[in-house]
Amino acid sequence: MKIPRDTRSLRLALVVLLSALPIAGRCVELGEIGSANHIEAGISYSNLTNGYSDWRGTYIRGAWHQNKDLTWDFEASHDQRFDQTGQYYALGATYLFNEDWFGSLHYGVGSDVVFFPKSRVDAAINYRWLEQRNLITTLGVGRINENDNLHENKYVLLGASYYFTSPFIIEAGLTKYYSSPGDVESDRVFLALTYGKDKVRYITLRHDTGNEAYQLVSEEQTLVDFDSDVTTLIWREWWSKNIGTNLLLEFYENPFYERRGVALGVFVDF
Repeated sequence: MKIPRDTRSLRLALVVLLSALPIAGRCVELGEIGSANHIEAGISYSNLTNGYSDWRGTYIRGAWHQNKDLTWDFEASHDQRFDQTGQYYALGATYLFNEDWFGSLHYGVGSDVVFFPKSRVDAAINYRWLEQRNLITTLGVGRINENDNLHENKYVLLGASYYFTSPFIIEAGLTKYYSSPGDVESDRVFLALTYGKDKVRYITLRHDTGNEAYQLVSEEQTLVDFDSDVTTLIWREWWSKNIGTNLLLEFYENPFYERRGVALGVFVDF
């Protein structure tokens, strides 16, 4: 599909691309696509193996288009994981410099639990290529400070999204993490395919694989230097012009446990 040069389509392209960036202590789910102005609330549940307790959560998130160049987005979540309960809050802004360049900046803080970061900053700059501007590349950077006041992650992300003439979008990216203590390096890659049309439905299948330098699961236990895979399916459906649902199914696997998760949200465009 040809991407028009209007700012609404550019905002839509940005939402698709930035779904690859880690926000709110996790990767933003691909498929969170819609109008620039929207709000969504939902619940989530995950079953973990190997004796780990199940996860439960609620969230609210949305975006507001202040003017033709500036869009704000936010997320707040309340989660129970690894026998702890905590909250996370994130606020971000996306700015369109011109029809080719656009960028974003996000900041988030978490409560005193091991599974949310104490603070994190994510930034990205993006450029649209080709005559139809249907190829978007991104360079992202970020810094994540954990709540144990010891572990820290810095990362660099290289990503690209291509809009086909049919209603398909393909995305790919590589993230390089630099973790401390120990100056440990790790890499993750992802590939995603989205099918759909705005105000009708979007279906996204995403696979992410690679190495994790560490994962905090309790104050006494930290998983270190392991491979993991996560596959995500998202179905975003509009039931009317401005109201719809967002369903997420996810399967995560590492050498220590498996996690099967589901999330369901209701959103309103305005």
